[in-house]
Amino acid sequence: MLLQMIDLKGEIPNRRPRLLPPNYATEAVNVRMEDGAASPLRAPVDTLTVSALTQTIYRGGNTWRTWNTDVNAVPGPVRADRLYITGDGLPKLVDENGITYALALPEPATGPVVTALQTPDPDLKESIVYAYTWVTALDEESAPSPLSAQVEWSPGVTIRLSGFAARPANRAVNRIRFYRSQTSTSGTTQLFYVGEISAAATFWDHDIVINPIVEPISVAHFGTPPDDLKGLTVLPNGIIAGFYGKTLAFSEPYIPHAWPASYEIQLDFEVVGLAAFGSLLAVMTTGQPYLVDGTHPDSMSALKLEESLPCVSAKGIVDLGYAAAYPSTEGLVLIQRDGPRLVSKQMFSRDQWNALQPASIIAGRHLGRYVMAFDGNLPARAEKAAIVDFSGEVPFLVHADITASAMFTDVTTGQLFYVDGTQIRSWDDAAAPSLMRMRWRSRAHVFPYPETFSCLEVRGGETTEPTQDLYITVFADGQELAALAGINQIHRLPSVMAEVWVVQIEGNVIVDDIALAGSLEELQGRS
Repeated sequence: MLLQMIDLKGEIPNRRPRLLPPNYATEAVNVRMEDGAASPLRAPVDTLTVSALTQTIYRGGNTWRTWNTDVNAVPGPVRADRLYITGDGLPKLVDENGITYALALPEPATGPVVTALQTPDPDLKESIVYAYTWVTALDEESAPSPLSAQVEWSPGVTIRLSGFAARPANRAVNRIRFYRSQTSTSGTTQLFYVGEISAAATFWDHDIVINPIVEPISVAHFGTPPDDLKGLTVLPNGIIAGFYGKTLAFSEPYIPHAWPASYEIQLDFEVVGLAAFGSLLAVMTTGQPYLVDGTHPDSMSALKLEESLPCVSAKGIVDLGYAAAYPSTEGLVLIQRDGPRLVSKQMFSRDQWNALQPASIIAGRHLGRYVMAFDGNLPARAEKAAIVDFSGEVPFLVHADITASAMFTDVTTGQLFYVDGTQIRSWDDAAAPSLMRMRWRSRAHVFPYPETFSCLEVRGGETTEPTQDLYITVFADGQELAALAGINQIHRLPSVMAEVWVVQIEGNVIVDDIALAGSLEELQGRS
């Protein structure tokens, strides 16, 4: 009789030990299971000391930012070294020099005062109006001011514009840009760009010969972001999405300071958080989730999904690249293009899921897997974090001996970081100098009649640890039969007849397979 365990997997907590699929575990702790082997996770690496109150971390380049509140920070679609932030007071912009500005760039409060410096030709005169906008040192432009009073103009007349409103504070406005009305032959009147001056100037004389009419105004519909905007998420085509209350909002493409009200979508439930994957935006709410699709904010369509799967933790929402995952009252949900799926249903009973305290879940992404920390625990388990792998037909999890109060995945490197107490630590970092000790315990292998095994071998490979060790414990009918040590060597077992066999391994080496055999020939003849 040969009992071989290959293509090792993690835990499925809601399955009884004897009902687990082959090669799944009743216990898997601190172990990576990416290629069928069991490898120890690398030990955490301390990266930065932070406040014990830290709830959000973000790294852009080599610069870390931390907050004691739940904040969303995303790089801008115009320059990657600009950062856009919500959740820390009013929406903010941090430029490439580290200077923080209010994100909102309000339009001028009053229109310009206009005066004709010459007398218009009574046969050629027409009534025109002007407006102006603020332009910042970051090349952002506001929506236009109110229109000026009408002024009579004819060719050869110069119009003086003055009486500009006070510039907005903390927005580095350095220019004033002017627009003049023009009526087409069809009778349509529109504003056109005619010039700009330094924001320090007190007036501007517009001579149409020197400053002719150019392109039509493009910022007339611009708006400012709502004061309570949050949940910033970057979409394709230079769009940033956010929300407030039951409202989903979008920025103008590649113009993240402009948030036109005409782009907003009203939903039926309060929004909890957002996640983008592909061209889709998953919207998690206090009720049913939504999928939003579109290439431009003015053509976005929101589809309310039928399943009632409310999100209970914004910090548990993760963009996995191919899907969005989040904790709900029912379990862990995976949203893809074809809709939501309750992936934890195969792993957790409702009581087990509730024992984790899903509203406390914070999560991140690592190697396409969902890494979560939680305040609760599974019965008889002390670990407060787990890796959930739903890449195969049967999802499973692996526990980790860490605690975390915040997580952040650096999309440029794929590295996951988390806050433990007052330290930002990197998760399973390739540069880690040491490994965690892994533990893997097999399912209960139940035979219809008592069986005996005379020998055992665990095959695998070395790791970077200076001292390699592997401890093996064999249980027969619930009793410890043998405690062994060593990899790639054959161990003799006491002669015992038993119906239920379990093997546990613990150490810091890579384990490819585990085999129990009735004879040495069976053990040596396996693949």
